[in-house]
This record gives sequence, C-alpha cells and structure tokens, in this order.
Amino acid sequence: MPLVQLLTKFLFGANGELIADIQSAGGGTGWWRFIYQLTNAAPPPPPTTHDVTFVVSTDTLVASGATVSADGIFIGGGFVGGHDALALSDPDGDGIWEGSMNLPAAGGHFTILNGNCSDWSCKEDIAGQSCADPSNWNDRNNLLGGFSQDTTLYLQYGSCSGGPASSYDVTFVVHTDSLVASGGTVSSDGIYIGGGFVGGHDALPLTDADGDGVWEGSMNLPASGGHFTILNGNCGDWSCKEDIAGQPCADPSNWNDRNNLLGGFTQDITLVLEYGSCTTPSGGSTGIVDNNNSFLDVYPNPSSDIVNLNSSSAISSYTVYNMLGNRLFSANVNLEKTVIDISSLTKGIYIIEVNQKGKFTNKRIVKK
Repeated sequence: MPLVQLLTKFLFGANGELIADIQSAGGGTGWWRFIYQLTNAAPPPPPTTHDVTFVVSTDTLVASGATVSADGIFIGGGFVGGHDALALSDPDGDGIWEGSMNLPAAGGHFTILNGNCSDWSCKEDIAGQSCADPSNWNDRNNLLGGFSQDTTLYLQYGSCSGGPASSYDVTFVVHTDSLVASGGTVSSDGIYIGGGFVGGHDALPLTDADGDGVWEGSMNLPASGGHFTILNGNCGDWSCKEDIAGQPCADPSNWNDRNNLLGGFTQDITLVLEYGSCTTPSGGSTGIVDNNNSFLDVYPNPSSDIVNLNSSSAISSYTVYNMLGNRLFSANVNLEKTVIDISSLTKGIYIIEVNQKGKFTNKRIVKK
C-alpha cells in the first residue's frame, strides 16, 4: 500500500483548547478538526460493578412434567451477555441451580434458559407475568432498576412467583399384600422409591424390619412435589417398576409415574401406598397423613377437568389462586369430600387453599 502524506496542523484556541486539523485521506480538500478542552476534573471513574448470585429453582418446571436440559440452566441476555453468558450448577442435584457474575450496578434485563441454545428457543416463557418486560422480548426486569451492593437473586424458572421452595420430610409406607396375593414376591433387593423428583431408580431404599410386608423409608424432598414410582428391586433399566397404567394415580404423559405428590405439600408428610395399585392398602389408609393421623388427598393431579378433595376432617371451604396470588374462585363445602371443576382454567399451575375448620393447607395442582 503506498504511503499517503497528510497535512496536520495543531494550534491553541483563545480559551486554551488544543485544535488539531488533519487533511482528509487522499489529499482532498476536506479536513477533520478535533478540539481538546483543558479541564482540571478527574477522569470519570469506571462503571460500578457488584457480584450478583443467581439462585434458580426448577421445581415448578419439573412439577409441570418437563425436565432440566442435560446442558443445565443458564443466565443470559440483556446486560448479562449472550445466551450462555453464565452457566449455573447444581452439584447436589436438589434442583436448585446457582452461579455468580460481576455485573454493572446500573442493572438491566436478563433471562433464564433451560439449556445452551443459541437461537434462544430454550428461554423461559414468562409472558404476561409481572417480572416480564413485553417491550424487551419478555426478558426479566428483576434488576432493571440497578443495585448498590453484592446481590443474591432467588428465582423460579418460568415464573415470577419467587425462589426455591421449602423442603419437608416425606415418609413412604408401601404395602405389598396385593403383590403377594397376585402370586408375586418381593425382590430380595427390597422395595425402592425413585424416579421423578425423588431421583434415580434406587434413590430411596425402604425397609421392612418386622417382616410384615409393609416397607417404609423417609427422604427430604422439595415442597413443590413431583412424580415418583415404586420399584420391586434394584433395577437400573426400570424393568422392576410397578405397573399402574390406566389407574387414577398414574400420569400417562410421564411414563405412568405416580402423581400423588405432584401438587406439592406444606408439611412433613406420610404417604401410605399399595404397590402396583392406586387403591387403599388393606389394613391402612391412603393419602397424605400428618402427625395427628389426618390427611388431605387431592386427585387426580394433574387434571384437565375436575379435582377431588378428600379429607379425614370436614372441609369448611376452599379457594383457588393462580401463581401470581390472584384469587380465582372459592366455595363453602362443610363436607369431608368435594369436587372442584377446573375445566375453565387455562393450562398451568394453581394453588388450592383448603380450610379445615380454621386449619389452612395449600396444595398445588396442575391443569393440563
């Protein structure tokens, strides 16, 4: 490339400013003029930044029947960066994904992604919810106003309702008398609870210390609930899983896993079950049992038209809310059993608040 000689002039203006005139490239008649003003002010400081820790719960995602991508959960978009700007991690497998990033204190939009998708197809859908900005691709506005210190943000994937849910101890009591009566036998490996939000095929081994055919075990689980199944043995290929296809507690859209806990729970509970059946175990009661030997059963869950409430004590009334906390409808009951018509609701997750003579219990249901 040939060298081009440019004519440059420097001079000072009447107020002490430095003026630089540079002839345009190619030797034309045009000029560039740059004016530098003298100032005693310090240079502007770099933008303030703080560490932001994102804590994202996926229990609502799992309760809806979906799964977390094998690539994991990401924070991206807006002032955070690209679709894969911050990869979160869940080392203990509890469904709560965390990660931190140093970000400008001025704040901005961002979103949560279920997977590593450069076309943004795995981005959460929060359209119409309070934390979504419809003018910015429905990205989140949680940090739009800025922040003045290191911040921890508790979030729920796909929802503006809040962060990680609580967890409670769930005791599984599994009767095997129907299995034995049908000519089957309990595996020498014993009975297991697994699948869904519980974990792998061998997540919770049960025990039958007194040999009465009733197997028991406890595990701390997310209060949002989820699917699970019972297995007769320790089989990594799930071949020893119970077969409850076609029964009311089976979810055909999720490998016929059980939906007994899909609506969530608000306390330590005991679940009394019959292996291979959704009926009441002989010699026992079915449903969610508290320390006072009372239970509140909500089924089927998920459902497309009706939900049954079955309680050991009279249900005074119930109220149905959406995930934003808006009251949708309610009814007085004064019975131990009632049916709720949810056919008019759109697909999604709802809360049923049940009043049992002044004792209030919240149950999550899924409208499919």
